[in-house]
Amino acid sequence: DPNTLTPIAASTNPYVLNTLNPGTVYNGWVRSVCGTNIGAWTGPVTLITSCLPSNVPYSENFESSVIPNMPICTTVVNNGSGNIWDIVSDAASFGFNNKALRYFYNTVFDADTWFFTNGVNLTQGQNYTIAFKKGSSSVSAVKINNLKVSIGSAQSSAAMSTNLATYYEYFGAATNENITFTVPTTGVYYFGFHAYSSYNMGSIYVDDIVVDSALSMNNYANENETML
Repeated sequence: DPNTLTPIAASTNPYVLNTLNPGTVYNGWVRSVCGTNIGAWTGPVTLITSCLPSNVPYSENFESSVIPNMPICTTVVNNGSGNIWDIVSDAASFGFNNKALRYFYNTVFDADTWFFTNGVNLTQGQNYTIAFKKGSSSVSAVKINNLKVSIGSAQSSAAMSTNLATYYEYFGAATNENITFTVPTTGVYYFGFHAYSSYNMGSIYVDDIVVDSALSMNNYANENETML
């Protein structure tokens, strides 16, 4: 509300705001001031500041999402004609609490959609683990879902250079997964969750993503896979 905020006298165009927090949604209002002539407030204008890479432990449980939007600093991409990942709050019957990431099946087109986390600072030679919960709406073995988890240098499918795990033909209630890996060089890495099921194969759910050092992750999951 412009009536409760301290106005900023912007004498240049453009005017640079240097005190904003990264990865944050702001609403701004603008008005003209020409001597004693003061215009009405115009707005709000919504802007999202750029995101900085996260340090470990990094977590994403989708609770900060304002449905249907993804959490700030994450993104989704649809490379096909099927549906795109979205956020739902009604997956309790499939073993998920509160909000979760979902691929809702398409009855005509195959899935080809990616969810990307924020960037995470990782160090060469350090063992890391990514843990998450996955599941499906399907209760039939004929409903085959495909999910791939990858790591790369940017929030794009082309940048997902290393496949960490691939899951075929899973169905039913949520299960915990745990993948241990290393990275070839120190830098910022993004994690991609790729839904690529055939059409009409049921919905896929992902939740409670955590990336941390391997020694800190002993209590998260059931399954271990290693990337060397």
